[in-house]
Amino acid sequence: MTISRFSKAYRPLPHSAKDARDDLRTALTGWDMADLYDDAAVVLAELITNAIRSGDAIDVEIYPSAGSGLLHVEVHDTCRESPVQQSPGDDDECGRGLMLIAALAKEWGWTPTGDGKIVHAVLERDGR
Repeated sequence: MTISRFSKAYRPLPHSAKDARDDLRTALTGWDMADLYDDAAVVLAELITNAIRSGDAIDVEIYPSAGSGLLHVEVHDTCRESPVQQSPGDDDECGRGLMLIAALAKEWGWTPTGDGKIVHAVLERDGR
């Protein structure tokens, strides 16, 4: 089986999250991992929504680990601030993104880069 990577740059626009989810569906279908779409789409949309706030280009990379049932989702942006998981109140309208990612992903984290950071999440198929 040939494992490939999906890479694409998105502009920091509101529709970029939807465009990325559409591209994610295509990639997962090609990798026979469409069963991960719902959780991966939420994770990707949250990461991109956070990156949109940085105001510059957003680079997305998505790839499976051969034979492991793991899917890696990485979003690179130019914001140098570290992502911080918040504890929003019941009436708060935002601040739940990283909580959702932590709940859906096997693991997540971030790495500073010379021009910003990469926030990554790893999703795992159920039963593996």
